[in-house]
Amino acid sequence: MKKKDILLELSLPVVMAALGIFVLIKAESIKPKSAATFPRICAVLMLIGVAVTILQILVAKKKTTHFEGLRVEKALLLLLMILVYTILLPRIGYIIPTLLLCACIMLLLNYRKLPVIGLCSCIAVVVIFVLFKIILKVPLPMLFLDF
Repeated sequence: MKKKDILLELSLPVVMAALGIFVLIKAESIKPKSAATFPRICAVLMLIGVAVTILQILVAKKKTTHFEGLRVEKALLLLLMILVYTILLPRIGYIIPTLLLCACIMLLLNYRKLPVIGLCSCIAVVVIFVLFKIILKVPLPMLFLDF
């Protein structure tokens, strides 16, 4: 693999490593210290993933990034959906925007079985709710079911 290709392959892992280090540094300023546990776990897992990715790139010496067939309009639509989600989340709560985002992402990925999309969206909402609201005690914006 050419040097240019290796640099291209390493660009995202380097950015992710910088982000992981940034999160670790910022987590030190979180009070109380117990609230910093989740960001630290995420940052460490991210750095482990980055290390594995860098090793794979350097050892495999084959190009893994494929830009052929990249649909820019789908990527922009996904970014727009995430922007709308972040705008709606504090205004109408967690449940409805998350259901819609999950369903729209599955539709964007060309999955067309509507009952399965509905079921998977509901399961995702419940799993995320239990993980963040109940287990991690992270407040979620709720219009109802706020306990």
